[in-house]
Amino acid sequence: MPHNLVKRTATLCSLLVYSAIATPTSTNAADIAGGLKASSLGAGAEVTLGLSSELNLRTGVNAFSYGAGTQKGGNPITYDLNLLSIPVLLDWFPLSDGSGFRISAGVIINKNKFTATAEPVDKYDIGGVEYTAAQVGTLSGKATFGELAPYVGIGWGNPFTVESRLSFSFDLGLAFQGEPAVTMAATGSATADPAFQKDLQREADDVKSEIDTFKYYPVVSVGIAYRL
Repeated sequence: MPHNLVKRTATLCSLLVYSAIATPTSTNAADIAGGLKASSLGAGAEVTLGLSSELNLRTGVNAFSYGAGTQKGGNPITYDLNLLSIPVLLDWFPLSDGSGFRISAGVIINKNKFTATAEPVDKYDIGGVEYTAAQVGTLSGKATFGELAPYVGIGWGNPFTVESRLSFSFDLGLAFQGEPAVTMAATGSATADPAFQKDLQREADDVKSEIDTFKYYPVVSVGIAYRL
């Protein structure tokens, strides 16, 4: 993840917070709402704090886990997707028409990861080279992304401008989580062979190139909030 992108996002958030504190507001500083969300980051809970009539601060936690199995070259593979993230976002409401349209920016503390394990039953292709099951043993891999992911997006919904305590929201944005880091390991007899380790690294590089587009992670969410 580019360091300057994180720095710019942090600077923008700091300026917005300063603007909210320094400007007289019509929103009570104690305004707070809790909510539930379903999104491409998983299922989540969220807290919103009203900073001013034009700015809200949101944070919460999202989580989701999924495991399944497949096959490659006749070899069984099990994999697990584990999503865990904590967004810290500022919502700016540029319109005063009550539509709840917002522009959001902030950062997501990103703990998302993908793991896979294979138990070769006959032979296995590692980096374009064929190895026996005994040479490979148990093959495992993991893909992770940057722990701080700058986020920008748009959405609708402001729990502090509707008459009802209950409100709905929608968000559409992008999290810049950086290039994936892919690691692979094996337990078989070939693990001490430098040539095998090079092939294993080549295999990891191939997987990295296949999932590289996920450095831009789309975030789509719908939610419900209750104003306290």
